[in-house]
Amino acid sequence: MKDLGIFMSGLTYSPTDLSNKDEGILVLRSSNIQNGKLVYADNVYVNCHLDTNQMVKENDVLICSRNGSARLVGKTAIIPYGLKATWGAFMMLFRPYKKNSNYLNYVFSSQIEKYKGMFSTSTINQLTNSMLGNMFIDYEEDGNVQQRIVTYLDTKLSEIDTQMSILTSKRDAYLRLKKSIINHAVTRGLNPNVKMKDSGIEWIGEVPEHWEVKRLKNVVECNAKSLGENTPKDSIIKYVEISDVDHVHGINNIQSLMFGEAPSRARRITQKGDIIISTVRTYLKAIAKIEDDDIIVSTGFAVLHPTKCNGEYLAYYILSESFINRVEMLSKGTSYPAINASDLVSINVLIPPLPEQHAIATYLGDKCAKIDTIVSNLDKQISRYADLKCSLIDEVITGKRAV
Repeated sequence: MKDLGIFMSGLTYSPTDLSNKDEGILVLRSSNIQNGKLVYADNVYVNCHLDTNQMVKENDVLICSRNGSARLVGKTAIIPYGLKATWGAFMMLFRPYKKNSNYLNYVFSSQIEKYKGMFSTSTINQLTNSMLGNMFIDYEEDGNVQQRIVTYLDTKLSEIDTQMSILTSKRDAYLRLKKSIINHAVTRGLNPNVKMKDSGIEWIGEVPEHWEVKRLKNVVECNAKSLGENTPKDSIIKYVEISDVDHVHGINNIQSLMFGEAPSRARRITQKGDIIISTVRTYLKAIAKIEDDDIIVSTGFAVLHPTKCNGEYLAYYILSESFINRVEMLSKGTSYPAINASDLVSINVLIPPLPEQHAIATYLGDKCAKIDTIVSNLDKQISRYADLKCSLIDEVITGKRAV
């Protein structure tokens, strides 16, 4: 690859460099690449001195080169005309020597799978400048053939993307339904004829008259246990990072690491039944219920251990729209919003009588399980289409399929 262009490492910036959209420069990160295209959500902006060669140019290829999750490494997207942006330290930029960057993007997407075993380490998955530069690729020299390949793949992949978009829309509709069911059950209960009262708290509004409003800290312990520095360095830990969690699937990845090689943030001890919620980048809604013992999570999470309420009910309450909105409102910072643990546990929660908590948790468990099954099936279909895209690109790039 180094014979076709140059690889450039991304910008390292400090929290003091963070800015807003009006005063700063967009920093492209892994989250800005979705399905091979740039998206402009979860944006970060910095206000610091940048040289010309630290700014992206049209037809550059943006690559996710480092990530805690191996599946995200190797994602690529083409830089469009007119974009004013730089790229972060966990990204790499490939600038072709006057070549067809769309063709090279397809080539890279095809070939990267062959190199995935090279970059996995105990702490982070990464593609270095040297690894990328020394990659050997299937390369078509004829510019006309390159363009024919690009045109063919653009057309075929667009057809696949259309089907994926339809399935994604269905999936999102079911997730909205799930969110609505949870929010109603934990704020109104299961009895449609229940008498309501004013909670006295503006953002909560009316609640069933026999429910209590309590501070979260009155029903949980927060961050009760942590690993100490005297933990044996050869101890194997099961570690969960913020990128391993989302509010749809919960924990989707658990890393097995030696303590001595784990990130310094791998400290919080959890137990089965605990609830974890991200206190940094709170817009990610990284919330999950712990289903196994002895999981260690990042210090970017608050670990909530239910003590005076039904843990299943509380987990659903924390997933509710009203609670998540409150967390986001209390978060500080624009580009990297965060909430401290003391503010988090000071948030008011609704506490029905224990038998009703159990009934709500059982009801939601049944309803959500059915929706989760449907969503899982849709995810599998979407994944099959994604695999089809990868195989199609590979067949065309390697000449197995004529165009």
